[in-house]
Amino acid sequence: MNGRGSVLCDVILLLSLVLLSAVFLTHYADVTRRNSRDFIVPEVTSDERESAGESPSTGAAVGQQTADDVLRRIPDLRSAVCRYRKYKQLPLATIVVVFKDYEFYDAKLTLTSLLRDADLAHLVTELILVDDASSREQVLEDTQNYIRSVSTSFPAVRLVRLRTRVGRVRARSFAVDEHVTNDVVVFVDAGVVCLPGWLSPLLELVGSASDGQTTIAVPHYHHVINPVTLDYVPTSSELVATMSWSLTIRMRYQTTSRDSTSSDSDASRLWRTVPVLRGEVMAVRRTFLSSVGGLYDARLESGTGVGEHVELSLRTWLCGGSIKVGAIYGEVRICCRRMNSAVLYGI
Repeated sequence: MNGRGSVLCDVILLLSLVLLSAVFLTHYADVTRRNSRDFIVPEVTSDERESAGESPSTGAAVGQQTADDVLRRIPDLRSAVCRYRKYKQLPLATIVVVFKDYEFYDAKLTLTSLLRDADLAHLVTELILVDDASSREQVLEDTQNYIRSVSTSFPAVRLVRLRTRVGRVRARSFAVDEHVTNDVVVFVDAGVVCLPGWLSPLLELVGSASDGQTTIAVPHYHHVINPVTLDYVPTSSELVATMSWSLTIRMRYQTTSRDSTSSDSDASRLWRTVPVLRGEVMAVRRTFLSSVGGLYDARLESGTGVGEHVELSLRTWLCGGSIKVGAIYGEVRICCRRMNSAVLYGI
């Protein structure tokens, strides 16, 4: 009797494993198929739109939309003082985006949003896409095809492949040490959606003659909650990154008045000094990084990047630098697939 029961249990276990394997392979094939194509929003029928409270004519002209179409529909929520601000001479910059394997499809969305900015052509002389030793043949092929497709309209895009995986923070350091030629470098995480007008305010902060040489500039951000439709949750301008006693990053409300040391009263309302940087998007001068010991400490373990960002923030303070964040101008959207911010930053 015991033998029969044991055989029956083995059969049930085997069938369960087979079913689980089938489910896994089905989902894996679906993800692979979706990633191999352009970013597509599924068609929504008129009945589904009516049930959601939308007009039947909304979006009826287009059944399927590309990432560029979705990005174009995101409203510009900047205030008038931000939207129509005239910038003086801004420094030229290099943008660095790091990815590995399937993160390329998040990086592709990021680059699509970057290339939509009309200011990019005269502010950015090189856009470096760093491949952190991807091993997926499909990703390698899709990356090459994408670089070829965008290089005709924006030749400054180039790809750097690492032979050994080193992690996101060390890949950034490698790009700064070996490939970046401009003094100003802007780091953007894969999965971040940058809206038009995001770059000029950051370059203004690091380009000022007074304290721009020792400033790390970060933009205001919102959280993307749907990586397909790019729906997002607005973030209050009073919510800034701070440091806990355990040396982790915590988002807290800062209700104190903004800095007013600048002679430009409009500019003083557009940024504030914060104690720590999150690191998804930041602009800084390489000369300042060199003076404080580099972008990241090579002796730190490669992890989520939180510890490295805290350590860089501490070195910035100790060496007389500052971290400034924009107040609802030069906005970016942080994609939920890439950051998992609610867990990572304790929001």
